[in-house]
Amino acid sequence: MTGTCHLTESQRLMLALFALLQSLDQRFEANLVQAREQLQQLQGKMEELLSAWEEREAPARLRQKMSLLVAAIRQHAPRTPSLGSWKEEWQAFRRRVQQPYEAAVAALRLHRRLVPSLRPRNLRRTCFHVSAGVVCLLLIQHLLTPMSMVVVPVICAMIAWTLEFLRRRYVGLNQTLMGWFGPLAHPHETERINSATWYTSALGLLGLTVGPLAGSLAVVVLAVGDPAASEIGRRFGRIRIAKRRTLEGCLAFVGAGLLASFCVFQLYYPELSFGAQWALALGGVIPGALAGLFSRRLDDNFSVPVAVAAGVAAVAWLLAS
Repeated sequence: MTGTCHLTESQRLMLALFALLQSLDQRFEANLVQAREQLQQLQGKMEELLSAWEEREAPARLRQKMSLLVAAIRQHAPRTPSLGSWKEEWQAFRRRVQQPYEAAVAALRLHRRLVPSLRPRNLRRTCFHVSAGVVCLLLIQHLLTPMSMVVVPVICAMIAWTLEFLRRRYVGLNQTLMGWFGPLAHPHETERINSATWYTSALGLLGLTVGPLAGSLAVVVLAVGDPAASEIGRRFGRIRIAKRRTLEGCLAFVGAGLLASFCVFQLYYPELSFGAQWALALGGVIPGALAGLFSRRLDDNFSVPVAVAAGVAAVAWLLAS
């Protein structure tokens, strides 16, 4: 088996594992005995692949990470067939394989083989996400001056990118930071740029380019739209429109984003006419929803607020013309 074939087969098996984990995370309707059999088959194929490649030249990092993933599957795979305890065991298994799974995903990315990251439910992260948007809104409207609205986000972004650089050079620092923020982080953020860095980068760009209205709508639409899309998509999503994104989740983003936008208008911009409010809200929410749908390499914590702010600024310019 050539190296290219091995990479392709590794990607295929990882995609199959992702699909199995994701299906049982979203809706626990699958036959659990069948899921166990699928997991055993994937484990066997991964072991065969690693054995076949040991005799040939192979990327050492990828082989190491795949080996650790297979070992985690072998050690933690659920074994109880009864529904009640099996469901708990499956959830525990998913938590235990997240880290080796993300490490294998990162190793494949080095060879331009893309596999989605796992994004498990995290209530604390959701609460922090919403709270961050509310705090940013209050800062924009009540505390930051035009000058500090530029300086503060840019400084925060510089600090975030400095930490990103340092934690890749020093493993101990990365482990310490992930230990502190582990309850709020996604598993893949151990190996990749974390969402907070992308978010502060977006705030820095917004501070340099747009005013308080566009900035306010950008932070609140992301704060409520993203969690709404994630939760509704997981629970009720059936119609796939862009890989893991669903129509139901997209509509939830639009609805929550519009509601949040009108709350901002009522609190801070009541002088705007009803028609202007609708135009500005739709002008921000629709680009934000599209950015969330089609963001792949770029984190949606960056692309969504930037798209919202750009849309609002464009509509505001048209209304003023």
